Amino acid sequence: MFYTPSASLPSALTGNPRLTPSLGGGITWVQEIDLDSEASANERSFSDSGSVGFQLMAGLDYQWTDQFYVTGELRYSNLTDLRLSEEGGNGEISGLNYQPLTPGVGIGYRF
Repeated sequence: MFYTPSASLPSALTGNPRLTPSLGGGITWVQEIDLDSEASANERSFSDSGSVGFQLMAGLDYQWTDQFYVTGELRYSNLTDLRLSEEGGNGEISGLNYQPLTPGVGIGYRF
């Protein structure tokens, strides 16, 4: 689940009226993080839930027709100092930083 306010920038920045860039940032919440360790004969699983961090995003929409557009974006999320507990055991991993960089593409329709 993500809450990311964003702002569309004027298409004059791109020199093309069909292109609309956007920037955004906000708070991110990760429902669950799982980590499996297969380094030994016994597999161990660690997890955490309900972690909060921040994210930044940049995107670009291309107005294909009057109603359809193509969109692309890149999101960077940052959750730090996570503590994962071993599932079915007493182990723990602490101080973990989770920083995914996620691309996205899509096609949209404006009414």
